[in-house]
Amino acid sequence: MTKLFSEIQLLSILEMCVALNFINNFRAPFKLYSSLKHEAYLVTGFGFKLKLIIERLELHSHVIFKAEDPLGKHKIFLNGKLSTSEAAVAGCPEFVNVSVTPEQGKTESFTLLTNFKQLIIIND
Repeated sequence: MTKLFSEIQLLSILEMCVALNFINNFRAPFKLYSSLKHEAYLVTGFGFKLKLIIERLELHSHVIFKAEDPLGKHKIFLNGKLSTSEAAVAGCPEFVNVSVTPEQGKTESFTLLTNFKQLIIIND
């Protein structure tokens, strides 16, 4: 009984969270939405690490994410789907990779901003 009690105490001490590393294979800026926040995050670089602390696990055991093209020209996929649902975990020991990609067959030339430099990527 003591072991079970100590495990429950440990879980209550650790933060419950979702930690994701969005890898921008869309090759252009995109807006990222989560079910925890009304406003979008604007992702302009090759990667975007996001850690969300879940204060009320009974309300938010999972967080849903979706991405949007700010120009409205393309559908954007997260790990091959229009949205992804990630479970909250204790302590967020590591960031989970999420691949951000455009709709298949929809490749163009894009401009991506990184570290105050402009990098032009041309997709043949």
